[in-house]
Amino acid sequence: MKRIASSTNKETKVIRRVARILSVSFIAILLFFFIGETFFQEHHEPITGNAILQLSITGISLLGLALAWWWELLGGALALTAYIILCFVNPMVLIPPLFPVPLSALLFLVCWWLDRRHDRRGNTVASH
Repeated sequence: MKRIASSTNKETKVIRRVARILSVSFIAILLFFFIGETFFQEHHEPITGNAILQLSITGISLLGLALAWWWELLGGALALTAYIILCFVNPMVLIPPLFPVPLSALLFLVCWWLDRRHDRRGNTVASH
């Protein structure tokens, strides 16, 4: 699989930086809440099957955001697909606090597309 190095296009670099900042921020915040709710809550109620499903889909989405740092197409597509599935399972995720997931995923996909378009024009894109 082709891995995209930093693009020479200034706009792509800015978009990529914003996507990475959003993704790291969102991953950190969700992990903070997950750890707090899991280990520091006194009264634990049994977790339902629906909650397990939602946590699993959210985990896949976060994994996609992390993968997008190296593989923008794969990670962005995985994060966005998982988020869309989560919207069908629980429509309440459409409330603004979860918007960084699809926004970050879309920005990663835009970076991939811009790099690919830049590559088609005859410029080289470094691969690892």
